[in-house]
Amino acid sequence: GWAVDRKAVVEILESPTRDAACFFYDYMEIGVGKVIVRLSIYRGDKAKPALVYNSRWTTFWHLHDVTAQFGADNLIFLHRFKQGWNKLRIIPCVFNVKTHKLLDLNLPDHFYTFRHTEGTLYGITRQTFSDEEPATEETCDIKSIFAL
Repeated sequence: GWAVDRKAVVEILESPTRDAACFFYDYMEIGVGKVIVRLSIYRGDKAKPALVYNSRWTTFWHLHDVTAQFGADNLIFLHRFKQGWNKLRIIPCVFNVKTHKLLDLNLPDHFYTFRHTEGTLYGITRQTFSDEEPATEETCDIKSIFAL
């Protein structure tokens, strides 16, 4: 396992290549079925991993299948939590493990799944929570939806 302090860790999600992991801590329920967490990302040797990100001041949505999604080229897709005026916002974002940068994606507030297809192309599906609104996947170049 990963040699890090796990006292407050709620969940660990490891990359498919097993060279990076997301550690979720400070689990906070903010409403029925609405949970936010803080995040640390480690990479490298599990016996002596390097901390590459700690969200001390940022919280993320914790929603089973979309909490953290590992893509190609060291990308991790997340959903940042933000308190808006009389509403809770969902900010889709991507963390680049190599550059240690968290970038917001230019997508409407919603939960998404991301599926790497090839190169910088990803299939992006807006999550739906009812049978009335079918989910459809759109393919796009991930570079085109980075918010600058």
